[in-house]
Amino acid sequence: MEITNDNLLNSALVLSYITIIYNFIEGVVSVFFGYHYYALSLLGFGIDSLVEVISGIGVAHMIIRIKYANVTLNDDVERLTLNVTGVSFYILTCGLVLGSLLDFIRHIKPDTTLPGLIVSLVSIITM
Repeated sequence: MEITNDNLLNSALVLSYITIIYNFIEGVVSVFFGYHYYALSLLGFGIDSLVEVISGIGVAHMIIRIKYANVTLNDDVERLTLNVTGVSFYILTCGLVLGSLLDFIRHIKPDTTLPGLIVSLVSIITM
C-alpha cells in the first residue's frame, strides 16, 4: 500500500476523533468522581481532559480544512480554539494551585479512591 498525503490525513483525522471521544469520556468520568469524592487531583485531571477535547476539535477542524480545502493558513475557528485551549489551561493551573494551597493550609490530605486508580490505570494504558 502506497502512503499518500490523503492516507496520512485520513489517519490523522481518525486519531483526532478517537482522542476527542476518549478525552470526553475520561473527562466526564473524572469530573464526576472527583466531585463526588472531593478529589482535587481527579477533578483537575477531568477538567484537563475536557480542555483536551477543545484542543482535539481544533486539530480535527484543521485536518478537515487541509484535506478538503488544501489551505495552509489558520482560520478564525483554529485561532479561537487555540486561544480557548491556552486560556483554559492557565485557568486550570490557577485553580489547581489555589485548591492545593487551600488543602495544604487546612491540612487536608488526598485520599486514594478506587475510581481515581481506575482512571489513572486506563489513562496510563491508553497513553
